[in-house]
Amino acid sequence: MDPIEARRRLRDFLLKETDLHKRILIKAAKKDLESICRSLGDEKETFTNAEIKSYISANYTELNTKAKVAVEEICKNLLPEKRWIYLTKQFAIISALLLPALVSLSTNLLAFIKSQTLDTASAGMCLMGILTIVIFLLASASFYLKNK
Repeated sequence: MDPIEARRRLRDFLLKETDLHKRILIKAAKKDLESICRSLGDEKETFTNAEIKSYISANYTELNTKAKVAVEEICKNLLPEKRWIYLTKQFAIISALLLPALVSLSTNLLAFIKSQTLDTASAGMCLMGILTIVIFLLASASFYLKNK
């Protein structure tokens, strides 16, 4: 999925299905009221719900814009565009770390086969290790391609 589309869907969900927008509005209103009180020299620490509601209704467009920007920032932090680059690097690192083990197990399995003193337990462990690593590489590759 495109990261921009994923962020848009997350933003829509946060705005419609949660009370995050409302909480951000209230927090922004309290912060504005506190700064107004400080500038007037009043050290009022708490505000009543009626004061907060009246401030929100008087300055709704400004506070709503602040809340939408805050939600957009939250979405950018949760689903950054760089995430896809991170997944690419992660796949490369996983592959680089598993390939030596895969080569080692394959070499041991071939040595058992060539020596014709096939210890079935050792050969079976090598084969299981090879299959596990190949399955893990295929799974991480499919995850990478699916999220690309």
